Amino acid sequence: MVLPLRVWLDEQDGDNAAPQLAHTVDISPGGGRLGGLRSLVQSGEIILIQRGQQRAQFRVVWAKQMGPGEIQAGVELLDLDEKVWGIDLPGQPNALGNPGTASAPPARRTARTDPISHSLSTRLRSAASLDTQIRWSVVVGTLLIALASVVYIQRRSAQHSEAQVENGVSPAAQVETSESSSPMRPHGNERVFTFLKDEQSGSASSRVRVAEAPQGHTVYPVSPDASLSGRVDLKIIIASDGRVKQVEVLSGKQRLVEAAARAVRLWRYAQHESNGHPAEAETSAVIQFRAGDAVSIHFPSVTANKVERSRPAAIPAQYASQ
Repeated sequence: MVLPLRVWLDEQDGDNAAPQLAHTVDISPGGGRLGGLRSLVQSGEIILIQRGQQRAQFRVVWAKQMGPGEIQAGVELLDLDEKVWGIDLPGQPNALGNPGTASAPPARRTARTDPISHSLSTRLRSAASLDTQIRWSVVVGTLLIALASVVYIQRRSAQHSEAQVENGVSPAAQVETSESSSPMRPHGNERVFTFLKDEQSGSASSRVRVAEAPQGHTVYPVSPDASLSGRVDLKIIIASDGRVKQVEVLSGKQRLVEAAARAVRLWRYAQHESNGHPAEAETSAVIQFRAGDAVSIHFPSVTANKVERSRPAAIPAQYASQ
């Protein structure tokens, strides 16, 4: 228990000397532990302690420097009949709380809870808990929205692919045609299966399969990057008037596929007939990009395994001849 005290270190000068202000840390009917002393006392000294209007003499049992500006001392009451504390306490044989002896340990102070402080603390804890709940709700909500967006995009992509299949178009991205100039986006080395559509596409069964090279001037592809090399395999559908009507890219790097498609759609083939009527034809070509500005094209041939045309390096495409 903490009680304010006045302490005279020299009990002979009780009325003449100025007292020190101190306080109790623990008390018992026969003594106590003092705190707040400004000077260190010696064991065995007799001091005078006043609590309210009551004064009594105490003997110092121990004294110790607990920290900067903090001196504590254990004292015992010389006259046990006196009640200097002014409080009725149960009798205890020894309650000096001397930390240096094996006597009974000092009684702990019981913390008294202030109702206002307790209420404020409870409200603060509740507010902190609510704030944590709100934050977790925001995080979970954001994750759910992101997951829903991914599912929606996947479903839309699947529906778009199904619609393309129903319309006879490959699900892969389309390359630009002679009527459309929308570029394809590069995707590294992935292989693509792309169709260039035309409004008047005929059925595959009505086409004539031919093995030939284009007629006249052959436009050579230009590599988008001098460091790129690779092979592009093409299936070419020839319209009845000899124009390139449709190109199916069987394999190749996407950026090289774009370059090849731009050149192939400018080629012109011979016109073909079936049963005396103009008909579409189907052939193939292999374009080999050899890095730098070198490009070779392999065409099928009836009389040989292949017909190869090459454009050497460092010759611009617009000046390359057949």
